[in-house]
Amino acid sequence: MLSRIEHDKPALNLPEQWKESVTELLQNSYGTQCSKKSKVFEVYGQSYPSEVLVMVCLLDANDKMATPISYFASANLDDKTNPEKIMDTLVDSVGVFFDEYFQTENWDDYTNQWNETKMNNVDFYYKTTRENVGLTLKADEILKFV
Repeated sequence: MLSRIEHDKPALNLPEQWKESVTELLQNSYGTQCSKKSKVFEVYGQSYPSEVLVMVCLLDANDKMATPISYFASANLDDKTNPEKIMDTLVDSVGVFFDEYFQTENWDDYTNQWNETKMNNVDFYYKTTRENVGLTLKADEILKFV
């Protein structure tokens, strides 16, 4: 399970156009660093009735099976929340994380547990893992058909 909260309903994947725009933003911001380290971004997003989840993996461009660095950001959704502000904040938090990652020579600060924080007056949760989100989603898809 990728989400922070257990849900009764399956996730809805965020639109491809959104994923492409976030990937382009990351590439524009970190393209030079990614080229030096032979890294590429993969962006994923899911929405549930009570949660939105953004996941970004930094993968080895030469070996997609190598262990990635993955950043997860999750926020609660309800009738009072502004979904655009939440999404903007979660994407901003991705930038804050990768700013730190690329500024640290030997980054190794994994946080497999969800941590709560606040940014732009939005409460949200984050964690950093070695999970390959693309492979997890493919495995989940296969297991649904078994």
